[in-house]
Amino acid sequence: MSYYAYFTYPDRLSMDYHLANTNDREIIKKYRVQSAYVIIECCVSHITALERPQFSDLLNKKTVASDTLIVPNLSSIGIDALDIRKVIDLCERKNLNLIIHSLELLSLNDITSFLDDFILLDIEKEKRKHKNRIDKAKENGNKLGRPEGSKHHHEIQELKNAGYSQMKISLLLGINLSTVKRNWRNGIIEY
Repeated sequence: MSYYAYFTYPDRLSMDYHLANTNDREIIKKYRVQSAYVIIECCVSHITALERPQFSDLLNKKTVASDTLIVPNLSSIGIDALDIRKVIDLCERKNLNLIIHSLELLSLNDITSFLDDFILLDIEKEKRKHKNRIDKAKENGNKLGRPEGSKHHHEIQELKNAGYSQMKISLLLGINLSTVKRNWRNGIIEY
């Protein structure tokens, strides 16, 4: 069973000073990570974890079952909740231990539970943002949703009254079936 420590930095300069970072040294010392098992990678923030060459190599080639991967924080193993989840799933499949040092999460179950809570919070945040955008649009008098009516409404109604099916009308007018279905009932406001 080996311990690996993985650190990411946005640029070369930051990487050069990584050992000056007391948090990094603390992780290496606390878990007794041998220098050969300390992986430092320079990566751009928008690259997913498994697209990072050294990280991918570490998880897919170097580690074996029961090895432990220690990272300083969640951002070390992913750019968003979905990316982090993929890494956790890979660790579970390979039977690797994963420690998120800053969160003091020592098991995959703890990390998964935390991540699920994180995802729920993220979803709630997006819902609030969406509601705020809708409320703001309404305040400004903007009309939301699809414009009422269709340039094909009258033709659809005439063909419907003539006994044509929705599919046949779609083919005759050269329009999408969903457009016919949307205009099928008389509930559409005509213009």
